[in-house]
Amino acid sequence: MSETHYRLLGIDPGATDEDIRRAYRGMRQLFDPDSAILYGLYRPTDVQSALSALRRAYETLVDPVARRRY
Repeated sequence: MSETHYRLLGIDPGATDEDIRRAYRGMRQLFDPDSAILYGLYRPTDVQSALSALRRAYETLVDPVARRRY
């Protein structure tokens, strides 16, 4: 199964804007490059890739037009 924006953020397709914002904040904190949780688990380039994917998912889903197209 491919990774969708919804799966990436851990939300359902019927999520509200606030649900999306909350999920994004939580995932962004989890993948913060200074996070002790990530230390030694991921390469910095992998963390940056994850953060970029999260940002794309967030920007798509909070924009009503982009979300409908998606």
